[in-house]
Amino acid sequence: MTIRKKLLVFIPLLLLLVSGVAALLVQSDLLVRSRYEQMLERMLLYQRAEDLAEAQLASLYRYLADLKPKSRQELEQNSALLTRHTTLLKESGASLLNVSALPLAEQLLSLQRFSGEARISAESGSEVEALRGYEQAEAVSSYIREEVQLLLEGNMEFYQERRPQLEAQTERMGALGSALLVVITILGVIIALWISRSITIPVSRLAGLARELQSGNLNPPRPLPSSTDELGQLTRVFEDMSVGVREHVERERQLLEKDRLVKELELKSLQSQINPHFLFNTLNVVSRMAMLEGAGKSSDLIVSVSSLLRYNLRKLDEPVTLKDELTQIRDYFAIQQARFRDRVKLTIEVEDASLLHLRLPALTLQPLVENAFQHGIADLEGDAEIGVKALYNKNVATIIVWDNGAGMSEETLERLRKMEPAPASEAHSGIGAANVFRRLELFFGRSHLLSLSSSPGKGTVITLKLPLSAKEEKHDPDSDRR
Repeated sequence: MTIRKKLLVFIPLLLLLVSGVAALLVQSDLLVRSRYEQMLERMLLYQRAEDLAEAQLASLYRYLADLKPKSRQELEQNSALLTRHTTLLKESGASLLNVSALPLAEQLLSLQRFSGEARISAESGSEVEALRGYEQAEAVSSYIREEVQLLLEGNMEFYQERRPQLEAQTERMGALGSALLVVITILGVIIALWISRSITIPVSRLAGLARELQSGNLNPPRPLPSSTDELGQLTRVFEDMSVGVREHVERERQLLEKDRLVKELELKSLQSQINPHFLFNTLNVVSRMAMLEGAGKSSDLIVSVSSLLRYNLRKLDEPVTLKDELTQIRDYFAIQQARFRDRVKLTIEVEDASLLHLRLPALTLQPLVENAFQHGIADLEGDAEIGVKALYNKNVATIIVWDNGAGMSEETLERLRKMEPAPASEAHSGIGAANVFRRLELFFGRSHLLSLSSSPGKGTVITLKLPLSAKEEKHDPDSDRR
């Protein structure tokens, strides 16, 4: 059964049971209340009969005393009320076992009859007959008071006898309602625990699997057979996903291993074609010969080429210092100056000598300077300038590489910000800027280290914000002067 079906079945069932218990208690309360209301209505009916009889007798007395139309109208109104009340007594029965209200109704009729006879006698001038009729009406009114008192006492005795029964019935219904509420509460707790366990246990298993995968264990223990609800489906999908991740990681590992082997083969192939030591020794011999022949500039150029080649053939996965990178930039500039001569100027500024010990990937700054030469100032006739500036700001080393060359289009800037490789039409034999930026992110384990600003004809500024380690921050800057 799915979780949705469990909730849709058991929650309405509990609500229905609670509603049934509430309806039962309300019905019991209404029953008791209706019985008390019946008793009160009977007593009020009797009391109203006594009040109407007294009013009838009083209005009869006033009419016999003055025989005015107003008094007669009042007498007729009281007689009409008395007639309607007598009808109510007869229709309702208003009796309980041996307590009957029919005698009271008969006496009310007698009161009306004697009142009528006294009125007629008074109107015909027979005062004696009118007085006799009034005395008879007064006697009937006295009987009515006594009858009402008997009826009230009879009703009180009747309900006094029934009161323990009503109270017992009320207590039974209350106890039944309380028992049902307890049963419903226990049942609700059991259902809640059952539904919650069907949710929490599979979730805990999934959390355990996720922690295993997070810790690097791609072969976690398989969970127990899951249910057919939504969480069971989620568990099976998660297992399938872990299998897919394991297969994907294995494929990636094989691809990386393949790439590593290919690079090793390529490196061995290059090393087999050119012996670096032989090349360096040859360049040193040529440099000495040029020095002996008085060609000092040629000798310096050859030394720069030798140093640059030696640096490029080192292990690129080992970090270097900013000082090493700046040295290679100077060697590279010396080679390029043989071509550009006085058309180009290099400026290197280091604000704090401790920055020279900043560790970064090899071939980070020299490719950027090379790009400035090839794409920035190559077409300038003069006053070309390339600069490298290193600044210290709290825990960050800011390195700025700038030129006043041709600049870049917005499309090229956007491509570099996204670290996309250059298209084939713009590629060259050097290391691309996108490659440099990506290696910096991998080396420092952070993103957003780079900011670019450029516009056509106004040069380019590349800003690198590299985090400093505690060791680099505390390095003694005087060590570079010794």
